[in-house]
Amino acid sequence: ENPAQGGCFLTRGCAQDPDRGQVVECGGSPFHGLAGCGLMSWVAWCLFFIAASTSEFRVSATAGGAAIGAVPCLPPFRISGTHVGGMEKLSPEMQASLAELRAAGTGLADGEACGTFDWIVDFPDFAHMVTPEALRVPEPRRVLVVGCGTSTLSEDLLGAGYEKVTSADIDAAQVAHMQDKTQESHPGLAWVVADMTKCEEELPDAEAFELIFDKGTLDALLCTDEASHMICEIVRLLAPQGVYAVISFRPNEFITKLLAVPGLPLEIQASRIPMTSTTREAHLYVVRKTASCGKPSVDTVKEYQDAIIKWWHVEGDPLLTADKEKDIERQFKARLPADSPHGRLELSACHEVLFEEEMRDEYGYDLDAFRADVEAFLEDSPGR
Repeated sequence: ENPAQGGCFLTRGCAQDPDRGQVVECGGSPFHGLAGCGLMSWVAWCLFFIAASTSEFRVSATAGGAAIGAVPCLPPFRISGTHVGGMEKLSPEMQASLAELRAAGTGLADGEACGTFDWIVDFPDFAHMVTPEALRVPEPRRVLVVGCGTSTLSEDLLGAGYEKVTSADIDAAQVAHMQDKTQESHPGLAWVVADMTKCEEELPDAEAFELIFDKGTLDALLCTDEASHMICEIVRLLAPQGVYAVISFRPNEFITKLLAVPGLPLEIQASRIPMTSTTREAHLYVVRKTASCGKPSVDTVKEYQDAIIKWWHVEGDPLLTADKEKDIERQFKARLPADSPHGRLELSACHEVLFEEEMRDEYGYDLDAFRADVEAFLEDSPGR
């Protein structure tokens, strides 16, 4: 329970955005499922987006990325749905979600009373960089915002010179809320409930958008195993000479290499965003599709991007440095029991050696979560 923030959190893990001072909650292990790629090399990767790395998300009487009072919540990776063109077209699921949230008195469905939440950076910091002229977006300038959540980005893009903006999110409650909030004030907005890693049913038309905007969604999906799936959908949906605009606070060298998939007709330019709304460094990546093409092979794209991810965490910016490895070895030896015939530690002792108490407490990475990751690692590494 957190009465000061107005909610009862039903979850195992907890993190706090240090720049905004706002609590975000996530259920399940932030590291679970990543251990197969090398447990230690994945730890730093997960810390940045712990709140977006899980498959379930619960905060009292709400779902996904809407705000309850002062508590903004990030989107979970679940739910599929239907196109939303007006409140009368909301699916029964979305209508029920909206009614439930209104009845709960959370403020989620009460327009401005709920507020909005923008991840990474606020629009004024990069508005001059994303006008149709600055991005050289070809006509008719159809826009898709992926992972829209309760961000004002879609509304801001209308004000920046784009006339038709479609916003997609996987969370039905968020989409219903934003549709309800903007249907009268911003008639140029359309809304879709869709999982951007597999959205051919909700967004069937290939090469249908001249601009696809991503602010934090790629970052979040990189904490799962599905980022490559979304990239393939982006390439399918993007028109020739269209732009995939990505805002990310992950390292420039890493994201540039990750997006430069061999064989895809993509040109990439990166620009640092002059930030005033946060202390973090972020970049705008302008990825231009230079020629028409079909949907790429997910297996091919994933194989390349998995290699880049592994390279980055092992060589590019390794967490497990030589000094850290020596320190871990020293602590292991100091903790070995004198009567241990094989020189082995209990799993609980390993957990304490590998993860300092502050890290365990801050990110909710308890012994059960560690045990699950070790078991997953061993399943993927026969003979260890």
